[in-house]
Amino acid sequence: MYHIAMPDCQIFQPSLALDIGGANLKVCYCDSHGQLHAFSQRFAMCDAFDDLIDTLKKIVKQCDPTPACWLVTMTGELSDCFIDRKQGVKRILNAVQLAAGDVPIHVWSTAGRFVTVTSALGQYTDVASANWHVLGAWVGLSYPQQRVLLLDTGSTTTDLIPVLQSKVSAHGLTDALRLEFGELLYLGGSMTPLMAIGLADQQRLIINEWFANM
Repeated sequence: MYHIAMPDCQIFQPSLALDIGGANLKVCYCDSHGQLHAFSQRFAMCDAFDDLIDTLKKIVKQCDPTPACWLVTMTGELSDCFIDRKQGVKRILNAVQLAAGDVPIHVWSTAGRFVTVTSALGQYTDVASANWHVLGAWVGLSYPQQRVLLLDTGSTTTDLIPVLQSKVSAHGLTDALRLEFGELLYLGGSMTPLMAIGLADQQRLIINEWFANM
């Protein structure tokens, strides 16, 4: 049986879950009564990274009571404002630390558990773009002993995640390998340029313009 290794803060405690993307911040927090609240907020990482700390602090102010811990995943490290993925993970997690203050932070790893920020920085490839993995792990817990194919279409990509008997069973754990195995498609629900799709009717050509998207 595959289990999500929970951090010290249990799910019934006031907690804040964040998926820090390149275009949106997805937020879910648990209040003291165990009630879940979720919302998505537009945030263009490449244009507004300097505002990330203040934005996270404003999100915390919406939580009642103040979260006892933060649970974090990310894909925003892929944004053009970072030199590479390693720098992106480091700068995002540094911003999270500054926003969280003394509140414990736990980052999801493709090893199938939450890790500390220090561990995440030391093994950045395991936490970079790992939100698909934690989603698959959650589905595995929800549908134990079943064979499931989870499809998740976001603004830029589509994940195809096999979940077998509660366990994420993807062949690849990095984006590069998932692309190679056909488990990640760079086709999204909003930001994919139409020119990337093409048309069967060659008499109707599409100009190569990035702003004409899905």
